[in-house]
Amino acid sequence: MANLFNDDFVKAFDFMGINDLDDNDDRKNINNRQFRDIFKPRNSDKRSLSLPDTANTFNKAVFPYSYASESQNTTSSTHNRTFSYPFVNTVKPKQTDARSILNNPSLDNPLNTTNVFIQGLSPLTTPEDLQRAVEQYGMTSSARVIMQPNKKTCKGYGFVQFINTYEAQRAIIALNCKGINAAFAKQESFTARLRRLEDEGSTNLYLSNLPLDMDDGKLSVLFYPANIQSLRVLKNENGESRGVGFVRVKDRQTASYFIDKLHGITLSGSSLPLQVRFADSQSQKDFKKLATRNKPSLKTSTSLSDMSASLENGAVESAFNIGSLDQFQLQIPPLKHSHSYESFTRIPPPLHTSASLEELFTTGNAKVKRKHSFDPFSDELFDFKSFGLYQGNNSQPSISNSNSSAKQATDATKAFVKLEQGLKPQSLQFNTVTLIEPPKQQVLAWLGYEDNAPLITRQAEVILLDGQTQTAWESVVDLPSNISEGKSVKEAHVTKWKCLDKDQQPSLLVEELNQAEKWAKSNPKILEAVKEVGVDPEMLFCDGWCVSIDERFPGRRLQQCLMFARSRPGDSLYAHPLDFVPVFDSHTGELLALDFPPLNAQDGEPAPPSSAKDNAERPRKFRFPPPSTNQNYLPEQIKQDDPSFKLREGLKPIHITQPEGVSYNIEGRVLRWQNWSLHVGFNYRDGLVLNNVTYDDNGTIRPLFYRLSIAEMVVPYGITKFPGHRKHAFDTGEYGIGTLSNSLSLGCDCLGSISYMDADFVKRSGESKTTKSAVCIHEEDAGILHKHTDFRDLKVHVARNRKLIISNICTVANYEYGFYWSFGLDGNIELEVKLTGIVNVTAMGPNEPRNKQIETEVAPRIAAPFHQHLFSLRIDSMIDGQKNQVVQTDIVPDEDVVGGPTNYYGNGFHTEKTIFKNSKDAISDYDATKARTWTIENPNKEHYSSGNQVGYKIMCNNMSTMFAKKGSMLYNRAPFARHGIHVTKYQDNTLYPSGMYVNQCEGGEQFALSDWIAKGDNVQNEDIVTWLTFGANHVVRPEDWPIMPVESVKVHLKPSNFFDRNPALDVPSVKDSKSRLAEEAEATQDCCNNK
Repeated sequence: MANLFNDDFVKAFDFMGINDLDDNDDRKNINNRQFRDIFKPRNSDKRSLSLPDTANTFNKAVFPYSYASESQNTTSSTHNRTFSYPFVNTVKPKQTDARSILNNPSLDNPLNTTNVFIQGLSPLTTPEDLQRAVEQYGMTSSARVIMQPNKKTCKGYGFVQFINTYEAQRAIIALNCKGINAAFAKQESFTARLRRLEDEGSTNLYLSNLPLDMDDGKLSVLFYPANIQSLRVLKNENGESRGVGFVRVKDRQTASYFIDKLHGITLSGSSLPLQVRFADSQSQKDFKKLATRNKPSLKTSTSLSDMSASLENGAVESAFNIGSLDQFQLQIPPLKHSHSYESFTRIPPPLHTSASLEELFTTGNAKVKRKHSFDPFSDELFDFKSFGLYQGNNSQPSISNSNSSAKQATDATKAFVKLEQGLKPQSLQFNTVTLIEPPKQQVLAWLGYEDNAPLITRQAEVILLDGQTQTAWESVVDLPSNISEGKSVKEAHVTKWKCLDKDQQPSLLVEELNQAEKWAKSNPKILEAVKEVGVDPEMLFCDGWCVSIDERFPGRRLQQCLMFARSRPGDSLYAHPLDFVPVFDSHTGELLALDFPPLNAQDGEPAPPSSAKDNAERPRKFRFPPPSTNQNYLPEQIKQDDPSFKLREGLKPIHITQPEGVSYNIEGRVLRWQNWSLHVGFNYRDGLVLNNVTYDDNGTIRPLFYRLSIAEMVVPYGITKFPGHRKHAFDTGEYGIGTLSNSLSLGCDCLGSISYMDADFVKRSGESKTTKSAVCIHEEDAGILHKHTDFRDLKVHVARNRKLIISNICTVANYEYGFYWSFGLDGNIELEVKLTGIVNVTAMGPNEPRNKQIETEVAPRIAAPFHQHLFSLRIDSMIDGQKNQVVQTDIVPDEDVVGGPTNYYGNGFHTEKTIFKNSKDAISDYDATKARTWTIENPNKEHYSSGNQVGYKIMCNNMSTMFAKKGSMLYNRAPFARHGIHVTKYQDNTLYPSGMYVNQCEGGEQFALSDWIAKGDNVQNEDIVTWLTFGANHVVRPEDWPIMPVESVKVHLKPSNFFDRNPALDVPSVKDSKSRLAEEAEATQDCCNNK
């Protein structure tokens, strides 16, 4: 039997107590009493289940070098064949020894499915009955029974879908041993087979439910402006349309775009939704003919397993088994997603905006005075064209192919290196390729804010690594322009080229971090180290981390590895941290050090070593295995540790719908919604970048912010034991947080009517890779916008607020960060960062004392050190123009004493304002005792009534700064985290407060933000940048384990004297017709209620 001892079988038998599976050993049987215990119901209400010894199971699975396996000599027995409803027909129970169970053909699973076929059911069986009976032996997701043609009684068999193969295997074994015929489904459905036969290179589309008056000309209009290769509407013998047609377009992306766009809409003249999919390939046509010839009445929704069990003449088997297909030489590719035979819902799919699709089409240009598109300096790597929106002229921009500029940049770099005669890399590994933002003044001129716009040069920055020479390289490539006003570049070519200094290390990106685990699993010293504490090397895992700074290895590109083990496949590895930390040369894979952190000091002992030198002189005297208790967060894993675990019930669905569609509009990367307009950018380092944020104030376009982004973040840990000082991760600069973006899931990460944007990056090979749906755009109800009840006549006015949210979620090893930009109807902007994931932990030794001042023992022998999450929000403001300044406002009590002439009753308080005048003095911290806020003002414009300068106020209750001491490694490397706010004069190329190359950078006083501050530039009535530090101080709770509930921190940007009055007075007061009383909702669930 194939794959006899895969991970799922080992898990199943470990859980059941059948250990040491040996293909040559027939002695392992299970006695009658033990067998009943193993296969008794998992969630029975009549008996309590004893929990399995998870520690012992872990030891046997993970510590084979320390723990001897126990052999079992038990006798086989036959079980009572009686079985209760819904099972009425049973067979002879299968043998219960390990060999017989494993050689049971019912466990053969060639399709790797979790679908199980079950026979012997009562005619009265319902899907609910079947699922209820079977879920005692494994966790299920659904069940169905096959009905007689009269649809009233069960045919005697059905199918159950389990949550994974482990649960399915366990149930099959249990049912077979009780005389119930159960086996994995052995054949695919008709629809699945069709999907596998699809031609993935096809660009031919099939359309049905077309209006009967549709001809070729009207059909071409439907697909405008695509490059149509051919089209035809099928007609009958009378020349009349049959309502179906075919359209062949230039490429697959265009075809997919029109499927998303057109499928499910109802065209004028047709009463049915338009059906659009890829046309059948020749293999699909042959398969359908074969199926029709053997079984003319076959329906596409019928399962092959259903028919093989119900038809005795073998027609279905002969039609659909692999042998009969082979004679037609049909090539069956691996199953992949396609548009051909998906179960399209009647609700139109969410708008999906992808850079590659944006490059396919453009709309006509609107003639307005000022251009509001930010296309010429778009951050996203593959947003490689101007979309032609709101340009002063009517010239259509050229449409380039997806990823073409990335390829141009990498090809130009390769060609340059090949021809370069001087110092050059010997092996090319592309670290990053990203577009360079043009100088701000050029962009503003191009947008129409200034006259005489210069030609903008489109450029890409290419960062390379060379493992052979252990060097890093930086180049600038000029690219052909994507706008009519751009500098003419006929062919991409390198214009700047340099080798980086040894102390300039580019970011450690995903492929390089993943390499660390491969090195760890193959290094003899590490393998020996894990065996010393009884860990199976096959169960070894590691998280690659930047090393911060390690003075022992100057000039080398380093990675440290946080080591973990699993007790079984799927188990949370973070529950089993190991007691050592390797350090690798990231260029060569050489193991440079195995660091063994010291233990907390016992009473009367000296403090543990905090330096590498001290740790080497006072090494830890003994090793210890990782914590053995499983600490899982996945329900299916918890169920294995605790069979009594079940998901909570009673949470009823909440659906968010917009029956008339969304209120925003996306054109290229420009997003417009309720007077707001902004450009949604994305790059490998910052992630989300918002540009050219403007507000339409009654017909006047007012600029607010030129660029908004989280420019850096750092996560310093307070643990001082060596090598704890190395844990202060700069997740933006060291790793490129944009590259760690999740592919967001509709209905899980984002609820409602959703638009998505993809994110594109470059692999080390130079090839492109895409993270689908990296950015989510949607609207949310935001509660009451404003309300008042006139108590005299009880006249009530209430309007509801709404938010437009642009979000992105990134996973940095164990941690998740969700970034949410929100725009309100009242002119407010909010940035919320949601923190979740799994807290970083270390292993405690046996009997090691707790140090409650610096860490929390969240579970036995698992310590979570206290840490901070500090974010640097870069605000490049343009409040009604480029000349801005920052004013600090404190609220303080009046100076006069109680009983004094000016404050007789002592209730007086007032505001004190401080204008920041130069960058040296433009430094401050949050003070809750004074309700401190800051306002970015335009000193050249006053509010018509208040006389105050127009501005936007910065409000944040989550401001925190570093606790590290002045002169420390962290203090030198993270100048932005020293204070809550800094203001500097704008300069091109000052995007990152900890510098361009953060990895292993020592920092200092003449470094990045600290250097810009030290210049003492004027920041009053000047083009300025405001740097705001905010975040969370995480004193870990046990409730944060084994997965952390979301903790959020927020920054608000609120209009202050900017609008004449409440800008949301024009928001209509609308009553939601779908809201209802809870009692009414309950009543509609009554099956006897005809509402």
